[in-house]
Amino acid sequence: MKPRIIGSDSEIAKCIYLQSKIEVWFDGDITEVGTIDSFNGETVKINDNYIVRKYCILKIVDMNFHLIK
Repeated sequence: MKPRIIGSDSEIAKCIYLQSKIEVWFDGDITEVGTIDSFNGETVKINDNYIVRKYCILKIVDMNFHLIK
């Protein structure tokens, strides 16, 4: 299965709850892999790094994500 792109607040909250592994993509390259510690409307915190949401693509690589709706 290929990674699923996430972006909504509810999807990110599910990832935090499930401790799902996330890939952060900038310009077609993976720049970070880890779990989301926290987020707000502007940023996500992954591995103690704050990442501006509008400049990246977040992809979930943990396929347990679909279990909670």
